[in-house]
Amino acid sequence: MQHVERNSDALALVLLAHLGKTAVEGGYDGYASCPLTTAVGKTILAEFIYGGKVTPTLPLNPAKEHWVGWWIKVTGLPLMYWNYMLKGHVWFPKHNTAFKGDVA
Repeated sequence: MQHVERNSDALALVLLAHLGKTAVEGGYDGYASCPLTTAVGKTILAEFIYGGKVTPTLPLNPAKEHWVGWWIKVTGLPLMYWNYMLKGHVWFPKHNTAFKGDVA
């Protein structure tokens, strides 16, 4: 219930915007992070926004497997989920929406 209470202000602003009463500031760009396991101890960290545009958070080649992605998957994401997200805290690192590297 605490999570609903913390988001009630945001919900009210979105509803007012849809009714034409106010303008919406900011927004969600569809960012998703998917650590794809390629081998024990290695992952490819697929990060993207709406339309499938690659938007990496870390300064690593997103097309290559890394041990850092494995650590994020098995340690970082569970810590973030259980200790922050379920308690209603919202914090996300900035992702590079201007990324133009080769991911093929």
